[in-house]
Amino acid sequence: MTRKVLLFIVSALFVLSAASCMKDNDYKPLTKEEKAYCFQQVGGSHTGKLLYSAVNPKNPMDNIDTLDVSWNIKNDSTLVIDYVPVKIFAEKISDKSLKEAVSAQNDVMLECRIGFQTTSPVQFLVNPKVITYDNLTYDGVAHKVQIYFYANYSGSYGAYNPAKNIHMVQIVEAAVYVDEKLINQLSEDAPFLLYSGSLNDTK
Repeated sequence: MTRKVLLFIVSALFVLSAASCMKDNDYKPLTKEEKAYCFQQVGGSHTGKLLYSAVNPKNPMDNIDTLDVSWNIKNDSTLVIDYVPVKIFAEKISDKSLKEAVSAQNDVMLECRIGFQTTSPVQFLVNPKVITYDNLTYDGVAHKVQIYFYANYSGSYGAYNPAKNIHMVQIVEAAVYVDEKLINQLSEDAPFLLYSGSLNDTK
């Protein structure tokens, strides 16, 4: 599954995609009161599913995987995704030894900065912080390894549909750095879609 497919799902649910609502030339900063309204609508803890692309060697037609996930919108600028298996972010790493080393790490609490953009529907940009391992050993050598996500990017966002009571957050992995050098520019965007509610209800 590519980013376009995930964005299509979101578009079907929200009638218009967040990307179309967040064009730079349409953007108008929200007031303090508007931000407070947005937080009132989506703040707090959420539980649901995490949808992402993954190769199933036994079934080439099965290229989507799903995990249980929870996230917490703590205030109008902070969202934390709880205990994400870091191996899902290693899926696109081409270096086998590095991929195995990253996949073996513990689950991560992924903190994201958010910025509310619109009130109807409530939508917000999502900027995940870099996942950093200062001493990750593979091939017998310790390295600084960093996993970057797109920031200030219209495809990395959250949204809420009150009519269907569906909360959604999408983040997009961008690149992997080793010892401050880019070693893995992903061949295509690697989106991760979190949602609570039913994706089958698109009418």
